[in-house]
Amino acid sequence: MDKSKQNYYLYLLLIIVFTVLTVGTGLYMIELYSSGELMNMIITIPLLILFAYLLHASNQKAKEWYPWKKTGK
Repeated sequence: MDKSKQNYYLYLLLIIVFTVLTVGTGLYMIELYSSGELMNMIITIPLLILFAYLLHASNQKAKEWYPWKKTGK
């Protein structure tokens, strides 16, 4: 397997991991909000932002390493 496909699949794996973390953190925040623990919910907001940013960055890098992309014209 060449380097571009290997990097692409690595970033796909990261996208899956960060998607699970982002959705899990969001669901945990909903649970904290419904139980009235607002101070703990405020602490999880930076985590949600961090995971969403890492998901976005992984998506951008995966687009760069897409192995079947035609290079040049």
